[in-house]
This record gives sequence, structure tokens and C-alpha cells, in this order.
Amino acid sequence: MEGTVECRINKLPDSALLHMLCFLPIKAAARTSILSKRWRRLWTAIPSLAFDEKDFPSRQRSGFSLDGTESTDLFTIVNQVLLNHDRFLRSLCLRLTLRNDSDRRVLGSWIRHAIVVNQVEELSLQISYSDRSSGLYELPLHLCDCRSICHLKLSGSHFCSRPGREVVLSSLQSLSLHGVHSTVADFPRMLDACPQLEKLVIHNCSKDVTEDVQISATRLLSLSIKGSVLGKIKMIAPSLQFIDYDCHDSPSDEDGGLRKVLVDDTSRIRSIAACACIFRVLGRHGDGVGSPKLDELKVIVLRPCSWILRVESLLSLLRISPSLRSLCIEDFRNLSHPFTDAAYESAGLVLMHLQNLNIRCFSGNEEEQKLVKHILKAASSLEYAFYKANKGVEHPQFNDLEVVAIHPCSRELGLEYVASLLGNCPVLRSLYIEKCSSLSYPNDDAVYESVVRVIQNLRRMSVESFNGTQSEMKLVKYVLKGTPSLELVTIDVASMDVLALSVINELLHLQKMYSQLDLKLLCTRK
Repeated sequence: MEGTVECRINKLPDSALLHMLCFLPIKAAARTSILSKRWRRLWTAIPSLAFDEKDFPSRQRSGFSLDGTESTDLFTIVNQVLLNHDRFLRSLCLRLTLRNDSDRRVLGSWIRHAIVVNQVEELSLQISYSDRSSGLYELPLHLCDCRSICHLKLSGSHFCSRPGREVVLSSLQSLSLHGVHSTVADFPRMLDACPQLEKLVIHNCSKDVTEDVQISATRLLSLSIKGSVLGKIKMIAPSLQFIDYDCHDSPSDEDGGLRKVLVDDTSRIRSIAACACIFRVLGRHGDGVGSPKLDELKVIVLRPCSWILRVESLLSLLRISPSLRSLCIEDFRNLSHPFTDAAYESAGLVLMHLQNLNIRCFSGNEEEQKLVKHILKAASSLEYAFYKANKGVEHPQFNDLEVVAIHPCSRELGLEYVASLLGNCPVLRSLYIEKCSSLSYPNDDAVYESVVRVIQNLRRMSVESFNGTQSEMKLVKYVLKGTPSLELVTIDVASMDVLALSVINELLHLQKMYSQLDLKLLCTRK
């Protein structure tokens, strides 16, 4: 049998074997060199290489061997693999620490070889330093024809195009910068070198001076800025569709958020996931002359930050977003609510197309209730609504809600809470409890009775992650006995291993007892 398997594997072409080796850690891939003469150097032609210094605990002797006879260090291994690799390289990922100028020179030789010889498409560098006195590592891209590079991810390093040392990344589609701290000139020069750039990520970066800077990226589709101190940057990005932004500003700064990263043209933006300061600025100018147009905006995710967003600004934003389909407010406490009913009503027309609503940290005060009420009333096309309420709050009234999915996040979500929610859904038809085992069950039978009392019109019920505990069985029995309108009940057990034989027999008995309805027992999880 072993000979047959070996023969079948050896009949595969090199391309298939190399594809399989791509899924192995570099050490495991290297050990295949002992299988046969054909395999001896095959692993050195892997089209995707990743080297992480955590796999090589010592820079002296790691105990890892390329041929099983000699141990060597990380830099020697990368030299042997990369500098002897003369085929196409789809991706190269390096995670290492630079200790001296010699390490920097060696790293430069690897990068040049990967670009010039291997025509690498995706290059990822995650660099840390034992001594930062030499400054941030700068990639020697000006020495290479970089047209093969389509994706570049840099952490703790950068590149710069200067007169006489020009960098041209003519095929680059995505650029990710993490932990880059440099001068104001570097960012526009980086982007000037990337005329085809479609995705830009700037995380935990900063620049040293406060002058305003203008960056042009005419083909840019996606922009993500998080945890970065950049001063004022004006983006000329007429094709921009997706913004993901978290501010790094003090609430005392009147020009926070989008005033720090100004987007020249917002007409094509389809999704904004950002903290309150961006929406504060957009909403503030939403009704004025020259206000931004968000005709294509379909998704809004409002994240918490130190800013407080007035409801007026949110409603102004909704009025300039006629195509909005999905609204997520991650922290209701970031909204300042006092406003007139007329203002709430004025946002109704633009909410009529809303399909998804997600509200978290709902406190249940009067103003929050009012806002939710108007959103639900205006959103006539609403298909899905999720909200995470703080413990003990009063739920909104869901007079037209027919489907409820309950996803307990912790044991704090008790059956009493579920009963109070379902009591505000008078036309409920379908109930899904996604983590039955995570609910908190009381000893009081009156709570179980209260659940049944408010779901008299229920037709379909699905229970997932069912462990067969006494409390879970009690809930199922109460629902089956007290809900005559039920047509379908699905019980998906967490694992057959956790169910006692007595529980299985009891479930089968319930199937026979309530033969008038469709009671399905499933085990979809391994």
C-alpha cells in the first residue's frame, strides 16, 4: 500500500507537489527533501515562502537542518532557500528582527533577488529592531524593476521615491503600512509611485511634522486608517468606495475625524465604517450649500470614540444617503439624543430602503426608545434587525416583527430577558435560539410559563447547541405543550457525545407524543 501511495504521488507534476508544499510550515516542507532524489530540492522552488523568526529561537544555532545533517541559523536558511530559488515567487513573507547594518544589507539582497529573479507578486515584511539608532529600514526598491509587485505589506519599514532614486510600482494594487513613523513627504511620495493603487491601509502610523499634505490616488477604491496621527491629509480619490477609519484625536480638537483626512470626492462612496467624529463632520454639513453627496452610500457602521454624535448630525447624514441599506450603531451611548419629533420624521423617506439594522449598547432611555421607534417605523423594507441591550432595559415594541434570532453572548442573558423581548413581538412567527446552552435558566417554573404565554402564534422554532440539560429539556417541553400553533421544531444538538442515552430516548419520545408537528433532531456539529 505504501508503495502504491508513493507511486501515485510521484506521478503528480511538480506544480501540484509545490502547491501542496505551500500549505506546510517551511521546516516541514524542507524535511520532504529526504524522501527521494526528486524531492531533494523540490521544496526550494515553493511559490509561496514565509519565514518567521519565532520558528528559529536562536540566531546562533536553532537545531533546524536543511538536509538533516547540519543545524544552522535563520539568516543562513533564508539565504540557502531564497538565493537558490530561481522560479516564480507568488509571495514572500519575512518576520524578523534587525540587529545591525549587516542584517540590513542581507535583507536588501533578499528583496532584490525576490523582485529581480523571482518576479515576486506579494511582498510582506514585518520588521522589529534591537537598536533603532539607524532609523526605519528603507526598502531598496529604487534599484529594481518592481513591475511584478501587486501587493506590498510593510510593518516597521518603508520606501521612498526621491529625485535620482525614483521608485515605480506600476502594478501595485494594495499597500499596507503598519507602524511607519516618518516625515510628511514620505506618504505622498509613496503613493505617487503607485499609479494603479486600489487599496490603502495605514495603521498605527505617524508623521513628524504638522504641515498639511495632499495625496492623489485616482484609482483608489478602499481606504483604511486606524490608530494613526497624520495631521491634515487631503485625499484626491474620485474612485473611493470604502472608508474604514478610527480617529486618534482628542475630543477637544474641533477639526477631528474627516477634517484630518479630507476626501475630495464622496460621490462614489458605498461603505463607511468609522468613529463618530467623521459622521459628526459629514452630518454637520449635510444640509448646507456644497454639502457632501453620498448617493451611493449603502453601509454605515458607527463606531464608539471620545466624540459624542448629535442625533441631528446622524439624521442629516441619513438625508444625504438615499441609497442606504445597512445601518450599524455600535454604541448608542455615543449619540446625544434630545431633538424634536419633526426632525425624526424628516429622516423617514431615506430610511424606507433600509434592510439591515444593528444597534448595540442600547440603554433603553426615553430618547433611545424614540429614535429606535422612528427608525423601525420609517424602515418599511427592513429585513434584519439586531440590537444588544444593556441588562435590565425596557425593550422597544416590535409590532410587525415576525422573525427573532437570539444569540446569547454570555450567561448574563437569562430566560426572563428572552420572555420580556418576545412579549414585545405580538406577531412573532419564527424563533431561533442560536446558543441554547449559553442561556441562563431560572429555577422558577413561572418564567418558563411566561415564555410560552408570549409565543402563542409561533409556528417555527429552532434550537442550536442543545446539550440536553434538565433546564433545556424543560424549556422544550413547555414550548411543545403550550404552543398549539407550532408546525416545525428543530433541535440541533451540540454533540452526540454530550447527550446521555436517557436524553436521547426522551427526545425520541417527544417526537412520538407530538406527532402532529414536524419535530426534527439534528447533529450538524462534529
